[in-house]
Amino acid sequence: MLDVECQASEFECVSISMGSGFGKLIAALRAIRDIPASSEITASYIDDLTLARDGRQKMLFDNFGFMCCCSSCGNSAEEVRKSDQNLARYQELRLRIAEATDVLYKSPGRGGHVHTILGDVHDAMNILEDENRIEAKGELRMQIIFLYAHTGNRKATVKAAKMALRHFKATIGQEGVRRTELEEWIRHPESVPFWRSCN
Repeated sequence: MLDVECQASEFECVSISMGSGFGKLIAALRAIRDIPASSEITASYIDDLTLARDGRQKMLFDNFGFMCCCSSCGNSAEEVRKSDQNLARYQELRLRIAEATDVLYKSPGRGGHVHTILGDVHDAMNILEDENRIEAKGELRMQIIFLYAHTGNRKATVKAAKMALRHFKATIGQEGVRRTELEEWIRHPESVPFWRSCN
């Protein structure tokens, strides 16, 4: 049995199967980072850890029938208020980034300036770092690759792809789904979608 924690899990689920006997579910887990001996192993029961506490609580109650009392949810009222403000700001930035990049990629020359969007991406990443929502940074790391590729900046695109590869290896393990794609982009940055689409 794993305790719930509204922060990044230390493992990935390799397989789930029904065990012998009624209602037994067996999950095979693999650590994706070092776990110190005698540490409690926790799991997040929800996918979007960037929701504010009330959103996480509602999702957990609706889907699993319990209210979470993990370290994130059980903080003092002031800590929860600050965290919820940070996560609300992250959601605003996430939406603004998505809208700006959508316009940028669909209508080159009409989107927001790439450096302005990159500033928003870095602000969003800082919030995720402060809130210990490290796994959620993968989406933003991919945006950085696409933005640099859009400008045709080979060196920055390769650097961003290397950082993304390190991130995914650390958060989802060596066999992560993005590994092959990122390794290709490191070797051939011009193969990244939107390469030089601003020209």
